[in-house]
Amino acid sequence: MTYIRGDKAQFDAWESLGNLGWNWDTLYPYFLQAERFTAPSAAQAAAGGAYDPATHGEAGHVHTGFPFSLVNGSFYNLSADTWAALGYERNEEPNAGSVGGFSVWPQTLDRDQNTRFDAARAYYYAVEDRPNLTLIKGTVKRILWGNSAETEETSSIAEGVEYVAPDGKIVKAKAAKEVILSAGALRSPLILEGSGVGNPK
Repeated sequence: MTYIRGDKAQFDAWESLGNLGWNWDTLYPYFLQAERFTAPSAAQAAAGGAYDPATHGEAGHVHTGFPFSLVNGSFYNLSADTWAALGYERNEEPNAGSVGGFSVWPQTLDRDQNTRFDAARAYYYAVEDRPNLTLIKGTVKRILWGNSAETEETSSIAEGVEYVAPDGKIVKAKAAKEVILSAGALRSPLILEGSGVGNPK
C-alpha cells in the first residue's frame, strides 16, 4: 500500500535506454492526474506525515494519504532519531523525485473511510458494468511479442498475452491496440522475466 514514485533518475534512465519521451518530466503531470491526496491531520503531521502540496494531485482516481493509525505509537520519533544518528536527513517529500533519507510515505488508501485503494477500486469497479468491457479470468504467464515486418526476428512490441484459464488450459489472447502490464511491484517483474525481459533465471 506504499505510495512512492521512485527517483527522478530511474525514470530518466528509461529515456536514456532509447524510450523517447519517457522521463520524469513528461510522466510527472500524469502522476498528479492519477492521484487524489488527502492532506495529513495535525496529529498525523506530528507523527511524520509531511508533504508538499505541489507534489500531489487532488482529483485523480487513486486515493492516497496517511492512515489514522500513524499516530498510535512511538515509531516515528524513534526511527527519525535513529536515522539522524546514522547521518541520514529527513526527506520531507519523497514523491518529489528523490527518495533518499528518512521519510514517512503516504499509502494508497481513502483515509477517512479506512479503505485500501488498489487498481480495482480506483479504476475497475466504477466501470465494470459497461457493455464494451469484458473481464477475462486467468493467470498471465507471459507477454507475446510480435515479429518485425522487415525480418523474422522477434520485435520488442507486445502483441498479446498468454495466460492460464481457470480450467487449466493455456490461452493466447492478441491485443487489437496495446498490452498494458499492471501487475504490481511483485508480479510485474515475474511476468516480464517469464517473457524474456530481465534475468532469464
